[in-house]
Amino acid sequence: MICHLAGFCSIAHAAPAYSSSMTKSIDKRSAPTLRGYWRNHIMQIPLTKEDQEAFSLPLHGIQYGSKLPQGGNSVAVYDLKGTYKAHNGSDYDGNDLVIKILRPDSHPVYTLSEAKALKIVGDFVDSGTLSYKAKHWTNAYPCPAIIMKKVPGKLLDDLPAYQRATPEEKKIFRRVIGKLVCAEAGRVAFVTTPSIVHENNHKGNVLIELENEESLVKPSVKFVDYAWPQIFFASEGIKPELIQAQVIKDCEEDCLPHWSEDNWPRLRND
Repeated sequence: MICHLAGFCSIAHAAPAYSSSMTKSIDKRSAPTLRGYWRNHIMQIPLTKEDQEAFSLPLHGIQYGSKLPQGGNSVAVYDLKGTYKAHNGSDYDGNDLVIKILRPDSHPVYTLSEAKALKIVGDFVDSGTLSYKAKHWTNAYPCPAIIMKKVPGKLLDDLPAYQRATPEEKKIFRRVIGKLVCAEAGRVAFVTTPSIVHENNHKGNVLIELENEESLVKPSVKFVDYAWPQIFFASEGIKPELIQAQVIKDCEEDCLPHWSEDNWPRLRND
């Protein structure tokens, strides 16, 4: 299968421009995975004017709720209290929103691509900048931040039924979850336009819902992190079903063994 990937080049803090000269054909090369090509065949993602202005305005009326686990390029993640009126004019219940505060020195390639990916998957609510002071900082700094819909579910290790399970039951359950994660990565790639390839599929980025929290039955999974550099956009012209099949194959090769064994070294991203 011949596949092209549009990854991301470094971009300046000024509004980035799409560069077709960065696109390279890989038709003459073998293409065993989508993953293996994004570094060698990258181009700046074409951003609309709206995309480029995602963090141009300050956020107001933010009421922090409980602090949530953070990771990746975030400084902090919080539930929002009260209500927040998003930029599209709809009112949202604060209990259903989270705010992800990014590092003040985050490169635009990180922030703009994450905001765009969240818009595409339908989880984006608003974005902008706000003043924030982490515990280890001397001063508060203006930080980019994204407000998004809260994904239901719990992390694997926080599931009471999983905590009570035997080692063998846990291993069986983890493999079931790993298969669901790969299927979800394939689904996301199939239904999004442009197709989003989600490869950051470790247990810290997956929330799990159970039909009954007292037993490990009928789980479902959702992703909670769409941050670069393990989120890619597939180039136009590839059939979604081919992308879906390749994403599932890559996930099952790279991630499923880690889910099965609960062993999480740095996942390959070459």
